[in-house]
Amino acid sequence: MKRTFSTRSIALLLGLMLVLLSVSVAFAAPPLQLHMVVDEFVLADGEPFVASGPAVANRVICDTGIVTDIYSIPYGSSQGSYTLLNIRKQYDCDDGSGTFYINMKVKLDANGYTTAHWKFDGGTNAYINLKGNGKLVGDPNLATNDILDIYDGKVH
Repeated sequence: MKRTFSTRSIALLLGLMLVLLSVSVAFAAPPLQLHMVVDEFVLADGEPFVASGPAVANRVICDTGIVTDIYSIPYGSSQGSYTLLNIRKQYDCDDGSGTFYINMKVKLDANGYTTAHWKFDGGTNAYINLKGNGKLVGDPNLATNDILDIYDGKVH
């Protein structure tokens, strides 16, 4: 009886597949640092954002645009000193390269200080496959009724 595939052939095939998988993972683009600033005005929409860092220098993301709130939904059991929010925002790039979306899990304290974890959640044109996440820190200015949001994270 003649075998079409020997044990040795199967082992060689599996080894080749492992090598090819290793090569494709090795050539995947590493995440790049992103720093983004948004001056958020309470009860307003359409604030500008400014992005910088290697992700901008390598044209993974645009450097300026406008932010629009899509929704802000309370979740969990907020304590008297803070509120938990699930927020989704839309970022339209000034250069016409597209739009990207960010979802955030936000902790907003009674004085307006904000911390959040964020991640990209879809996009258009150049940002359809955008991936990444990071942290946000918001510093309020009660005199002007705004919060300076600082995003730091990685993008690929």
